[in-house]
Amino acid sequence: MILDGFVARKILPPGTQVDAAGSATWQGVELYCELSLDPRSGGWDCWTGDLRFRALEAAGYGGVKVKIRPVESRAGWRADPELLVPELKQAVSFARDREDLCEILMHPESLVRGSVEAWQMIANYPARLAQALLIARDLGRDDLDEKVRAAVGEAPATNVYGKQVVAVESVRRWLAEYTRVVGLEVSI
Repeated sequence: MILDGFVARKILPPGTQVDAAGSATWQGVELYCELSLDPRSGGWDCWTGDLRFRALEAAGYGGVKVKIRPVESRAGWRADPELLVPELKQAVSFARDREDLCEILMHPESLVRGSVEAWQMIANYPARLAQALLIARDLGRDDLDEKVRAAVGEAPATNVYGKQVVAVESVRRWLAEYTRVVGLEVSI
């Protein structure tokens, strides 16, 4: 299998677990990654998330994570898996640590680094800002907390299912849900 070969060659981090469905998972000290290859479509994506807040995923909130994917689809990897190597290396290291994940979540739109991107829709920007506030508070980083709060103040209203949603109100609602699950006190 392709991913097993990448683990053996240390393209994917040590401790990577590969399953029969074509997915690989691994975790570091602060972050975890879930990589999926889809040979039928030729697509792939890699979710990178914060280990500290896995409880949000278990509670049905999707976790505190970002989806990393190629900027341009290269379906040719099905015939030549080596085509994946440069992008997978970039995806694995896209979020360097929790602080960097916080910074990524603060971007209103997709963030491109090299030939991969953290794919982010404006519709979920308030939820991502709430997640960034969780990380900043958990890290005890007042400077990062202030930066996220400034982004909340500047965030545009978004149109969700035909309804205009004021960002600060939406961030407040998401924080109430998230803090109930993770046991942190964070408000806005």
